[in-house]
Amino acid sequence: MKRTLHVYILFISIGVMIIAACSRSPESRIVGTWKVEKVETDSDTNAVKPEVMEKVIDVYKSVYFDFLEDNTVKIVSTGEAHDGTWEFRDDDQSVYIKMDGSSIKEPNKLGELKDGKLVSINKTGIGTITIIYVKE
Repeated sequence: MKRTLHVYILFISIGVMIIAACSRSPESRIVGTWKVEKVETDSDTNAVKPEVMEKVIDVYKSVYFDFLEDNTVKIVSTGEAHDGTWEFRDDDQSVYIKMDGSSIKEPNKLGELKDGKLVSINKTGIGTITIIYVKE
């Protein structure tokens, strides 16, 4: 009987943990430090030299985001820190950021939350750059 009670308590505990994990808001899944896992490029090799593209990729790889619970964000790029705010939008499952002091009134889409990763797709003059961020 005592062993059966322990088994029931174990299953109830596991169930509570699963329910708690599933009920987390999207915002709570964003809070934390996100770093680049991978950078993919699709560019015209005639339009941009491979060594230039490698430098662009290196700059993207140096960027990381610290998303805080109060919806502020610290963006660090090549050793420089910038502050801003962030929001998560349910309609497109995306994170939007706005830099402090920016003249742009609306937040810019950083990326879409997909399978626990933040996927940013940027169409530029040199091609499409996809950056995949993962939470540490």
